Amino acid sequence: MRTQTRILITIAVVGVLGSLAAFGAFASFSATTQNAGNELSAGTVAIANNSAGQAMFSIATADDGSWTRCIKVTYDGSLPADVHLYLGGTPGALAAYLNVKIEEGTASSSDPFPECTTFTPVNTLYDGAVIPGTGSYDYGLPTSPGGVAGPWTTGSSTVYRMTITLSDNAPNSAQGQSTGILTAFWKAHNE
Repeated sequence: MRTQTRILITIAVVGVLGSLAAFGAFASFSATTQNAGNELSAGTVAIANNSAGQAMFSIATADDGSWTRCIKVTYDGSLPADVHLYLGGTPGALAAYLNVKIEEGTASSSDPFPECTTFTPVNTLYDGAVIPGTGSYDYGLPTSPGGVAGPWTTGSSTVYRMTITLSDNAPNSAQGQSTGILTAFWKAHNE
């Protein structure tokens, strides 16, 4: 056989094999499915009150008597949460002669902070001596949205009426004493 014939046969065989390979490549099958748009966003825990940064109690010349104030606490988080009320700070000498009553309830929006004109009590959360300053959610008083048991959810709110009474049995040594600067905390916690 001549060289030219061999070259032509080789080219023909390579061409046939290439065609078969190309045919095999075009004959492969495939399929795809998808699930698009996956995303995970964290929920929120958010709580506020209507005091606009003002103290509920700022009484410079207290004598035996009672003082009552209201504050509205609103929950705006997207996750359900438990809310505890606790006191922060170090109580001063006068705190030993005070009684604190904290009631949960409702009031109309026409009551500005710290008025209690339309307050309707639902339950008494606490009635006793000044709560020691624990500064801790774990030791705080569990609260209820609207005074009704259950977790706080978006838009939940409660009005708290706090009545502080200075004992008429306070000793003469209580003159000029102070409760110290105390802060009431409502802390929301999603479990």
